[in-house]
Amino acid sequence: MSSQDGGNVGKELAKRLREQTGICASLLELSRKQGALIAANDGDELLRVLSEKQRLIERHQEIQKDAEVWRERWETERERLPESERRPVEEAWEALRSAMGEVVKVEEEARSALQESQNATGEDLNRVQKGKQVHRAYGAPPPPGAARFHDKNG
Repeated sequence: MSSQDGGNVGKELAKRLREQTGICASLLELSRKQGALIAANDGDELLRVLSEKQRLIERHQEIQKDAEVWRERWETERERLPESERRPVEEAWEALRSAMGEVVKVEEEARSALQESQNATGEDLNRVQKGKQVHRAYGAPPPPGAARFHDKNG
């Protein structure tokens, strides 16, 4: 394989890596929005954002499968290429790693916020349940119009 062929492999791989990096940027934006929606307790919009994130993740996976062939070829060819042809691919790799790291960080923050929200909701439900138990312990109020006192002598 010539240097030109290896360069083409590098260009094709870099193209896919840049596309994945772009998807990661979109995921990062949606992950930040997800965190804000969790804080605002906006379930409907949160579901829309999660659906969009799922679509992007599926697209990222498609590109990753396609890029796998190029990655394998790149591994065998990269050492034969001059630095000027290797550098764009290595920079694309680094950009993708960085973007993915940022997405993971923001996702962890959103997961933590969601867990806190779930815990708070659970505590609220426990308070409501305890309030119902107290109410039952004192008995139900008489129906409207019912006598409140009984005449036992009478």
